[in-house]
Amino acid sequence: MAKVNKVTLPEDIFSDSWKPVNKDDVTEKSDDEERQRKFLLLDMFKLPNMRKKTIILAYVWIANTLVYYGLSFSTSSLGGDDFINCFIAGAVEIPAYAMGIFIPDWRVLGRRGSLIVTMVIGGIACIAASFVPPCGDYIWIGVTVTMISKFCITCSFGIVYVYTAELFPTPVRSMAVGISSMFARIGGIIAPQLLLMATLWENLPALVFGVSAIVAGLLIIPLPETRGKQLPETIEEGERFGKIVGNGRPKSGQIYKVEDAGIEDVRMNAI
Repeated sequence: MAKVNKVTLPEDIFSDSWKPVNKDDVTEKSDDEERQRKFLLLDMFKLPNMRKKTIILAYVWIANTLVYYGLSFSTSSLGGDDFINCFIAGAVEIPAYAMGIFIPDWRVLGRRGSLIVTMVIGGIACIAASFVPPCGDYIWIGVTVTMISKFCITCSFGIVYVYTAELFPTPVRSMAVGISSMFARIGGIIAPQLLLMATLWENLPALVFGVSAIVAGLLIIPLPETRGKQLPETIEEGERFGKIVGNGRPKSGQIYKVEDAGIEDVRMNAI
């Protein structure tokens, strides 16, 4: 046919470069390029949904560590024997971490629900403990309520690691956990300083710890549940994961560019 039409065919016409382009191959190639790309901290803040999750979890980690170390450092102010209080505060962490293994898999709670419940209950118990006088027959009431708060916060401490890792896409997953853990150190630094507020009012540190935990638990509500869900593998999927529109459903069928996150690709977000 080429001879009849007096057309000279290129020598490499039968090479791979002349094969028809497959849409799936293009998608796989772009996914491979994304996996090979080195992501930075700024990539977690460039897209709105990713930025929201990053900021919320940063505060959750700070509040969690703040309350955890605040309760740990304040065992000597509970009244009674300091050594017994310290022993109970340490022993209560064993069942707390054990429960943190099982309740995130409960269908009723899941990862998000269990984190909300433990943070809110821990905060309420912390506030309640601040109004129990550390003397007389009220000592063990105060110790018990404080240990309930320590139990819940310790349990949430184990859950937040799993939830953070599942919430972010594969390219930034390890970085997200590392950055969140870095923010948690801020809470550990502030906790001993907040205990000094007891010189102004002895109930003030516990109130600050309790309010911080409750606010952190409530901030988790708009975040998506990750139990039984397919984890996001790309920045695009991470941005779409848990994204809500006006009718309360995740966005679908919308075209958007993810070049701002450093990925030179445009795809259809069909679910």
